[in-house]
Amino acid sequence: MMTLRTDTTGWELSTDRLTVRVARPGFIYRRTRFDWTGFVTDVILDGKHTYCSVESLNPMEGAGGIGLCNEFGIIEPIGFESAAMGESFPKPGIGLLRKDSEGPYFFMKDYPLQPFACVTTEGQDGLTWEIEPADCRGYAVRLKKTLTVSGNTIRIGYLLTNEGSKPISTTEYNHNFVLIDREPVGSAYRLAFSQPITLKRPDESILTTDGLVAWPDGTPGFYVICHNVPAAGTQSWEMWNDKSGAGLRETLDADVCRIALWGMPHVISPEMFRRIDLEPGESDAWSRTYAFMSGGL
Repeated sequence: MMTLRTDTTGWELSTDRLTVRVARPGFIYRRTRFDWTGFVTDVILDGKHTYCSVESLNPMEGAGGIGLCNEFGIIEPIGFESAAMGESFPKPGIGLLRKDSEGPYFFMKDYPLQPFACVTTEGQDGLTWEIEPADCRGYAVRLKKTLTVSGNTIRIGYLLTNEGSKPISTTEYNHNFVLIDREPVGSAYRLAFSQPITLKRPDESILTTDGLVAWPDGTPGFYVICHNVPAAGTQSWEMWNDKSGAGLRETLDADVCRIALWGMPHVISPEMFRRIDLEPGESDAWSRTYAFMSGGL
């Protein structure tokens, strides 16, 4: 059974195992990178294990990411290339962003924004957000997101519909700003992807060829990526803090087009990307399920 409490900034969803705090769209986060809906700022397991961190410890740096938050179009923004200076382009989950400078799209930049209208519905097992499409030069995207909490799991379901006259081609991923029990990134952590993958640093040096990752104490910032993700269908990653005996797993019930792993001493972010290609009138649905665990691998 789940209980729900609400205040002006968001919601607290609780089961016998989990406490999950979710920000109200446009309150805690109002910037133009991350989806405002389903923005999970805190997860507590069994009253003691914590999982959510922040993008940057310096509030003047980064793009304001917290906990479990997703983004559409980090590299493939919908309609940006065809927009003239001063015209808008849609960022699902946020609103219409205005192109106000020359050069390529930059996901860390805050663009002038007209937020989408969003309706939130409270249910017996979670929350649903529906973002009304706003036509923008033939682009119109309806997003319905449902977050449910049961036992020790969170499920985030997505339904994206192209209600415009132009095709949509982009990606979606969840950034996962994770730090288990506030333990700094180091030898206490282990990460395993469900498929053997090769993760390469920007200089093409290899971090892992089997999808298993461990860190030495004093690990500095890192970024690695896998473009050639093997196999299709459901994929997942699982991470444990051996010192506290707590872990979590994210499972994506869809094909993965690329995987990235980013982090700093205060945060680890495994990221599974989902490809989205929709002709006018088409829809796409997928989900991400998070299991929070204790007791060791």
